[in-house]
Amino acid sequence: MKLITVRDIAIILLILIPSIILLAINFKDDGTYAEISCDGNVVKTVPLSEDAEFSVNDIKFSVKENSVCVISSPCPDKICVKTGAIKRNGETIICLPQKVSVRVVSEDKETADIVVG
Repeated sequence: MKLITVRDIAIILLILIPSIILLAINFKDDGTYAEISCDGNVVKTVPLSEDAEFSVNDIKFSVKENSVCVISSPCPDKICVKTGAIKRNGETIICLPQKVSVRVVSEDKETADIVVG
């Protein structure tokens, strides 16, 4: 009695290959700028092409090498700092205690998970 048959391998490949292709297509687009929001309102828009350091609501951000990261925050867990640099379209860093988020956006297209209507 075989544990894995040729049919099982074919089914696994039919699921695995399209999944890998979709992931590669989704993550190839780097963002153009970062939107920093506080309490749900966009307070700053920063191009990723220019190196800079700035702060919003006591959180210090760094833009370097077409990516943005949080370098310091007064929050207790520092999850936003531990997230690291982001640069791909749609990636986000969120600091819940300070109610601040940063999202990478591309000028070329807006990503959507689903469109209804």
